Amino acid sequence: MPSFWMSYVQVSDLDHTVAQARQHPNVIIEVEPEPFDENARVALVRDPSGAGFTLYEGPDLNSDGAAVTRYHHLQDIFLITEFYADLFNWRFALDKREPWPVYSVFSNDGAMIAKVEEVPESVRGTFSYWMPCFAVPSIEQILTVLPRIGATIASDLGEGRLILCDRQGAHFMVS
Repeated sequence: MPSFWMSYVQVSDLDHTVAQARQHPNVIIEVEPEPFDENARVALVRDPSGAGFTLYEGPDLNSDGAAVTRYHHLQDIFLITEFYADLFNWRFALDKREPWPVYSVFSNDGAMIAKVEEVPESVRGTFSYWMPCFAVPSIEQILTVLPRIGATIASDLGEGRLILCDRQGAHFMVS
């Protein structure tokens, strides 16, 4: 597999969530539930759009350097709304339509937890994916660091957001 950044969704019952995911059309369970370490288990799921993410059952993983949000880039939000509403009770609300439709994703308690963007294939490529977005002090500062760390700009999304590609080919976003 190519190098990539993986998004994790913590669940209280991994087996139940995997069984629930399996009931949806076009969902692939890439990795069945398996031990992650002595206190946790994981499973790798591809949602109906083909975007992969990890289901995680175990202690909290919060740490320094965590992504500030995650973006799901795909061609059509209706490929995933029923799936994520069923699995996690997520709700979707349209934020804006230009330069492409952008939706906020809300958890059960009303917290905004992610964004979904119907990004054109000319920007996202042929795949759908979850992408972490890391907060940076300024885009200008990041641009000075890119040559030193071997990263390149894959796409300038405007509004102070860049998709970067690390030296192993994994894409991530900064804002």
